Amino acid sequence: MIRAAGAVVIRDGHVLVVHRPRYDDWSMPKGKVERNEVTPVTAQREVLEETAVAARLDWPLRTTRHRVGDRKKQVWWWRASVRAEAEIRPPDSEVDKVEWWPIDRAREQLSYPDEQELLGRALAAPTDGGLVLVLRHAKAVKRSVWEDAEPERPLNKQGEREACDRRDLMAAYGVDQIWTSPWRRCWQTVAPYAVTTGLPVRSVPGLSEDHVGDVAGIEKIMAEAMALARGGARVVVCGHRPLLDDMLTAVGAVPRPLRPGESVAVHVAGADHYQQHDLS
Repeated sequence: MIRAAGAVVIRDGHVLVVHRPRYDDWSMPKGKVERNEVTPVTAQREVLEETAVAARLDWPLRTTRHRVGDRKKQVWWWRASVRAEAEIRPPDSEVDKVEWWPIDRAREQLSYPDEQELLGRALAAPTDGGLVLVLRHAKAVKRSVWEDAEPERPLNKQGEREACDRRDLMAAYGVDQIWTSPWRRCWQTVAPYAVTTGLPVRSVPGLSEDHVGDVAGIEKIMAEAMALARGGARVVVCGHRPLLDDMLTAVGAVPRPLRPGESVAVHVAGADHYQQHDLS
């Protein structure tokens, strides 16, 4: 299975398209998932590399599937908006033209029917939605070898790398609020993004392992995050494994085991919810 991701980037009644000389086609930007990369990061990266547009992923769309030779290819898609744009993207052998097409033209002239259908879905998707990103902290030093206080147990070397990867994920979603357990390993997980963006980090004592089993407390925290998301905010909430089921349930997501550094994004627009597990 070939895994890929892309985005339908819309601005002022126009959609971002690229021409690929190898195939002589017009399509929306997309590309293959790199090793250890989650699909939202792939989508944002591919848009930037192919068009010089820095995009923000706004709403998940359906995946598309087709065959490439004797292999299956699956592409994850998002509706996206523009955060920043360079003046020009020099042409190369992969993409030689980048254009903003009027919607009506794109409906008729995109080379692939599934992308024409995706454009319709993107146009019908919410434009003012927020999200809550429920994040398990990255991989920490083992409890069995840590001799200091448990709240001070830090990330290990792998966890530090995972934290840098999570920075790219939060950037892809345009996270604008950072909430975390006050324990060190959670702070370290969100720190790379906080340093890059200059955003403040909100320490939430109720997200620490001292509050395992405090369902009412978790529900109150997550209800506040969801209320902000309904107003368009994009909130990452970083916690510990024993609290994750309660955190996910509180935001209407299906509880599931998350590996260190893994997350579930719950997109919100009014009464609409869309849960998305960030595949790695």
